[in-house]
Amino acid sequence: MRGHHILTKVTLITLFLTSIVPALDDQPIAWWTFDQAADRALDNISKINDAISGNYKYVAGSSGGALKFDGYTTCLRRKAAEAPQVSQAFTIEAWVAIGAYPWNWSPIVSQESTVSLNSAQDRICWPEDISNESATAGYYFGVGPRGELTLQIAVDGKWRICKSQDYAIGLQEWVHAVGIFQKDRGITLYLNGKEAGSLSFKGTFKVALDTDLLIGMNHEKREPSHPVRAFATLPAWYSFDGIIDEIKIYDHALGSNEIAQAYAEQKPAAAPDFTPRIMPSGPKGPG
Repeated sequence: MRGHHILTKVTLITLFLTSIVPALDDQPIAWWTFDQAADRALDNISKINDAISGNYKYVAGSSGGALKFDGYTTCLRRKAAEAPQVSQAFTIEAWVAIGAYPWNWSPIVSQESTVSLNSAQDRICWPEDISNESATAGYYFGVGPRGELTLQIAVDGKWRICKSQDYAIGLQEWVHAVGIFQKDRGITLYLNGKEAGSLSFKGTFKVALDTDLLIGMNHEKREPSHPVRAFATLPAWYSFDGIIDEIKIYDHALGSNEIAQAYAEQKPAAAPDFTPRIMPSGPKGPG
């Protein structure tokens, strides 16, 4: 009888451990909620408090608080040695609301070491003009100058770019954005629970081990896109212009049903906190 009880307890413990392991595997490896309203942003998984620089403020988010970026100076930085390490299948998820479309590609979160030629003599800009001498490593999850969502990654020495259609992301509205990479399938993008773009390929992702992870800011000055006079464009620092909330990084690929469920369960009830942006005007004239 005693042996029977011991066997029963061992079985129950085994079943318990088996039941919680999948749950632990489903958890993100990094998660910024921006609920603390402090000068540092807490990653709820690693418990690291990341420095925030530039001009910013905390506003109501998709859930709790959120960080509002000024479009020029705001940047959150995680040192490379402490950055979450993704492997050959990963997911990046965030709620964003764009105040104005960026000058060129602007990251939600990135850890990439590409180097742009930044030539003011042509109409080509990053990422199309990545230098041949560039290390070309890491990933870049962000938004484009025409309201595109993108996930770009270094795979087998090439910079792979997947993006949504132009203006898939509207202005001053909450959007649930997800980017997924799988080494045997490529990249898939989701907006508000629905697939928004894909790029099929197979290959090995190269991690940018020596590069800091940045939220909201590029790693180098970048030229503006779509210039009227190519010779007159100069690279400049700029940041995400808008609100970012609930960034999660997973070291596995989420399924389409999980993404749709996350969007439905977390969909914000209130509009994002933006002041109307209008052109300057003077007093009404007699005409």
